[in-house]
Amino acid sequence: MSVYNGPTAAIVMDRIQQRLADIEHVPPDELRKTDAGLAGTAIMLLASTDHDSIGIAMDDRNAEATIRAVLSNTYYENYLSVLTIWDVLESVEEDG
Repeated sequence: MSVYNGPTAAIVMDRIQQRLADIEHVPPDELRKTDAGLAGTAIMLLASTDHDSIGIAMDDRNAEATIRAVLSNTYYENYLSVLTIWDVLESVEEDG
């Protein structure tokens, strides 16, 4: 499956980085790039593999909320799941 119906990975990453910078009141170039990079990588995986969906597990609540917000109302909203690491751990513990 090729994914071309949404913004490019680079555009999504830039939007995440800018929104996080606004939330955390720091210049975008002073933030770690990994949070935005995870979303960009997930988009590239969707475009280049046969995966129907991809999950991103986050340990930073601001980053998790920002990625969700940026992906909302885009093509990727139904294909990328943003989860907190705590939800993932709880699910693993329940499922054994």
